[in-house]
Amino acid sequence: PVRFIVDRDLPDDVKSLTLAYTLFDVTTR
Repeated sequence: PVRFIVDRDLPDDVKSLTLAYTLFDVTTR
């Protein structure tokens, strides 16, 4: 699962958030 925590104290001029995360291949071969 992926969870994003957004600070509710962000300024009012912040209309959008850039969510960036890296997915790692954890399958065994």
